[in-house]
Amino acid sequence: MKTLQNFCLPVIVFLITVTASAQNQKAGIKAGMNLANISFDENATFFEDVKNHTGFQVFVDYEVYENKLLTISAESGYILKGFENNLTSTNELGEPTGSAKVKNKMNFLDLSANLKFVYRSGISPFLSITPSAGIYLGGSSSSSGSAATENMNAMFETLLDSMNSVTFGFKFGAGAEFNNLIKSVPITAEIRYEPDLTKIYDKNSFSFKNKALEFNLGVKF
Repeated sequence: MKTLQNFCLPVIVFLITVTASAQNQKAGIKAGMNLANISFDENATFFEDVKNHTGFQVFVDYEVYENKLLTISAESGYILKGFENNLTSTNELGEPTGSAKVKNKMNFLDLSANLKFVYRSGISPFLSITPSAGIYLGGSSSSSGSAATENMNAMFETLLDSMNSVTFGFKFGAGAEFNNLIKSVPITAEIRYEPDLTKIYDKNSFSFKNKALEFNLGVKF
């Protein structure tokens, strides 16, 4: 994964630097919801029943290059990810005695370089690929149900406090720009799948990575 980090980070830093010096840059803002989860290895046995967590994101983007087929921009913003875990308690005979739902939230500062391949018209469909870096800002955990305990909350809080500080990945997206709905204000709708390629947690003999499906609406100025 060192090679991946050595590739992603310079690309992101380069495009953000170019953005800052651009003379005729276009700015935009977009936001939406996401369905986040984790992918984990076979040693994480207590992650067997993991569900999606509904989060949200807000991005500012700066367009630095555009031609008939390609737009390059830099993005920065906040994204809330996470996962939900269903746990069952048992007695000494292995019989279920209760259940609990644990909600885990993870906050990230997201820095991305967005390459968008566009067919330009009144409604402009596009495909995008976006190398991204996620800076971990901290997380929180809460549980409910008959088996929920303070020890359970403490276990997941300790887990969230032990995350790696930076992750790298790619976002693969599709969407459209609507150029005629509001005069001189393009509106964007997109969906992006974001699998992290580096691990957010890799300790105590098990590891996992984040993944998310984003739904965004945005405007350009």
